[in-house]
Amino acid sequence: MRTHFGEMMMGAIYYSNPVRTASMSVFTLAALQDSGWYKVNFTKAERLDYGYQAGCSFIADNSCEKWSYNTGPYTSGYFCSTPKQVDCTFNHIFKGYCNMVNYTSSLSGYYQHYTNPTTGGVIGYLDFCPLVQGYSNGDCRESANMDTNYARYSGESYTSNSRCFVGNLLASNSGYNQKTLDLRCLQTFCVNDSLIVQVGTQNITCPNAGGKITGIIGYTGYLNCPDYRVICGSLDTISPLFDPSLLTYLVDVKTNDGQRLASNFLLLLVLVILNLL
Repeated sequence: MRTHFGEMMMGAIYYSNPVRTASMSVFTLAALQDSGWYKVNFTKAERLDYGYQAGCSFIADNSCEKWSYNTGPYTSGYFCSTPKQVDCTFNHIFKGYCNMVNYTSSLSGYYQHYTNPTTGGVIGYLDFCPLVQGYSNGDCRESANMDTNYARYSGESYTSNSRCFVGNLLASNSGYNQKTLDLRCLQTFCVNDSLIVQVGTQNITCPNAGGKITGIIGYTGYLNCPDYRVICGSLDTISPLFDPSLLTYLVDVKTNDGQRLASNFLLLLVLVILNLL
C-alpha cells in the first residue's frame, strides 16, 4: 500500500475528492487482484481525472514546476505560485486555495520548485508540489456547504452537477463587496458538446474553448469558463462512495493463517480508504 499510495500521483486519489471520496482506479483493482485474495470487477474501475489529457510530460517530467499551468484545457489547478490564492481544484469540484507555504529550512534539491528553497507545497506525497487544494467545506456538490443568503446574490447553486468556477458575479443590488478574484459554485449541464451554466435562474452557454463572460443580466462582474471538455468529460465519472460490488472477497477456509491474512489485508484496505474520506 505504501508503494501504491506514496507517489506523486497520490493526487489522483487525494485531490480528486479530498474530503470524502477516492477514485478506485484500474491500478488499485489490479493490485487487489494480484494479492490473490480478491476477484475484481474491472468494469467498475473509475477514471483517474487527475492529469487526464494533460499530456505525457505530466507523468514523464518529475518537476511539477514545469507542468503547464492554465495554458490548455486540462492543465489548470495542478501547480500554483501564490500562497492562499483562491482557485478551483483541477476537476472543478471544490473551491480551493494554493497550498504553498514557506518552511523554516530549505527543502532538499529534488523538492525545490521555486527560487526560494524554503518554498513548497504542504504534502510530501506530492513531492511538495504546491497545488490547488480543496477547502473542507468547498465541495460544490454538497448543499450543506451553501450559504443560502449569499447564494441569492451570487447566483450559486450546490447540486450533484454543480462545479466550481472562477468568477465574482454578484447581483446588482446585493450590497456585498465584490472581490476582484472569487469563486462560484454553479449548476452545470452538458448539451450537444456545450457547457451550460445556471446563474440564478438564467442558463448561460460557455464558449467551447473557455473564456470570460461578462454582461449577465442582473449581475455585475465576470465568470471564467474552462474548456467545456474539462467539466463535461468528468460529470459522470465521480462515484460518491466505495462500491462493494468492485470486489469479491476470497477466503481460504483450509488454513486459519490464510483467513487471518485475508482479514488483515481487508482491514488495511478499509483503514486506507477511511483515511481518504
